[in-house]
Amino acid sequence: VTLCSDTGLTPSRGGSCPMKSSVLNKESIIDVDNRGSVTICNFTGKIPTNLDTARWNGDTTEYQFIQYALPLQQYQSAYNRLLTSLYPKTLTSDPGKEICAAPTEDNAGYSSNEPVISVSSPANGTQIKRGSSINVKGIVDALHLSADIRFDVIIRVGGSDYYISETTTPFASNIDTDITIPADETLGTTQLSIVLSGDSSSYSKSINVEIID
Repeated sequence: VTLCSDTGLTPSRGGSCPMKSSVLNKESIIDVDNRGSVTICNFTGKIPTNLDTARWNGDTTEYQFIQYALPLQQYQSAYNRLLTSLYPKTLTSDPGKEICAAPTEDNAGYSSNEPVISVSSPANGTQIKRGSSINVKGIVDALHLSADIRFDVIIRVGGSDYYISETTTPFASNIDTDITIPADETLGTTQLSIVLSGDSSSYSKSINVEIID
């Protein structure tokens, strides 16, 4: 008979556990291994509430979720500890859910009443020629805000705003767009920001860029 080599249980139909052959008493009945796959945030150890954004940023790892109750409950804790020590990417209990955001100076103490915004491209200090185009990438995550708050998503460079979209909470958005710097943009160091602009509140994340000829 074929069993899962890590749990000793019978593989489920289409199951993906590591398997081995074993010899059993014909009267033996082995429970089915009903494991599942779960995506975990690398920073919190929990299931991301902003799953698509976290995956897009490469901030997640796939784990096996195995929840099996031993017939003798006094051995359950030892069984779970052994399983997770031998197979580190295994969970034996529900990890819970939480927003997945890298701990940074900007969001390490984020409030549940504020979105998480980041700019991943261009890099801080990038030089941009007047009249040229530049690709802007980042994330805006407002999944944990109160529902039905309207925001405009804007990219702001110096005194110029580039309207991206209008949206309503809760939402998460991956920013990946090209903008053209005006030919008459003021030369020198200025800020490039991803902005959430609402009727009663506004949030932003900024980097410095240098406008050149």
